[in-house]
Order: sequence, then structure tokens, then C-alpha cells
Amino acid sequence: MFTIYGLIDPLSYYVRYIGVTSKHLEVRLDEHMQLRTGCKTKVQWLTTLVDLGLKPTIFVLGYAKDKETAYQIEKDWILKGYSFGWPLTNGTNRDSEQDDTKSFAIPLSTRDLAVIQYLKLGKSTGDIV
Repeated sequence: MFTIYGLIDPLSYYVRYIGVTSKHLEVRLDEHMQLRTGCKTKVQWLTTLVDLGLKPTIFVLGYAKDKETAYQIEKDWILKGYSFGWPLTNGTNRDSEQDDTKSFAIPLSTRDLAVIQYLKLGKSTGDIV
């Protein structure tokens, strides 16, 4: 089972990253906080949070039974996120560590949360860690 997840900045409440994991969300979040891999923009953002003694909130966007489906759902969410104006730190190529991001200064609003809820087809937002 794969989980498609997002990371929310604790300072701005922007969704800053969308990813896929087969691990427990807390384990995956801890891996992100080790700052070992990822595009330059994501690592810089997480480094800033670490320096402030903070970490992002991780939340579930969806689930998939296989990796191929999970990556497609992740890609769909990234495109939706860009269309919502989320300042994502995802690079455009999943296998690349290039600093190729799109960023907009629009916070995650109540409307955005409602859109997430709607797009999740009525699933509970109780999956926030």
C-alpha cells in the first residue's frame, strides 16, 4: 500500500511538498527532516524549519495499491497544487535533484482545504499527523 501525502509549512500554512511513500507517515517525515536528498529548494525550506526547531505537518492526500498508480496520483496532485497556487518545492522530474520548482505566494486557505476534502471524495481530513 502506498500513501500520497503533503507537507504543510508550519509558518505559512502553505502546502510545500507532495510525495509518495510505502512507510508510516511519521517515519517518512523523519526521513525528510534528515535533509539528505531532494531538490535544492525543498532542502533549503526544510533546513530553515530545522534551524527554527520546527517541522512540517504531514497529511494524507490518497492511497494506492501499486507504485505506478501512486506516482500517477502524486503527479496529479502536484499539477492540482500548482493550479491552486501552492508554493510547492517539488521538482518537475521525480528522479532529478534539479531546482526546478514553481512557487506562488498564496497560502493554503479554508477554500483550499475544502477543495482537498472535495477531491478526496468526502474522505475525512482526520489523517493529519
